[in-house]
Amino acid sequence: MDPLSLNGNLYWVTQDRDTEEYFIRSFDFSREIFKPICLLPCQRFNWLFNQLVLAVFEGDRFSLLKQCYETGKIEVWVTKKKIDDDDDNGEQVVWISLMTLPTTNLPKLLFSDVRYFISDKTLIMCCGDDQTLAACIYFVREDLFKKIQIDSGIVLFSHCVYLPNFIPVPLEFRSPQV
Repeated sequence: MDPLSLNGNLYWVTQDRDTEEYFIRSFDFSREIFKPICLLPCQRFNWLFNQLVLAVFEGDRFSLLKQCYETGKIEVWVTKKKIDDDDDNGEQVVWISLMTLPTTNLPKLLFSDVRYFISDKTLIMCCGDDQTLAACIYFVREDLFKKIQIDSGIVLFSHCVYLPNFIPVPLEFRSPQV
């Protein structure tokens, strides 16, 4: 999963090898420290067949999209309060289930790079169509499904992350103090 930036810090989803729990970890560039932020609201039981995508929600909160490969069901979770990495008072991050989307017409996200955001309880997602491999934009909510094909070839998204220093960012960590 790709890292994301929020309020000048880098965040990503990782797994504790000992407990096999998934959590969000951050790197604070100003203090040059790594810090576990919170456990995910849902645990991925099979890394190879389920998809988790972290994004920014309403400017200062997280959203987490989870798709079960077997059912195709998509769940979207959001944090109740803004993410404040400077808040060291031990306040627990609370996740709220924002939406569960029907599986009809949604692509399997397993082999596609996914970018999404949420606006007015509508999921707007850019990813590859699992049948045609073309890049598509999906607009989905309870009463709406719209798919717009934006490319006709095989989807190969390209993106980069600017890191202002050369401190390596580990993708795995043991025993977080969450």
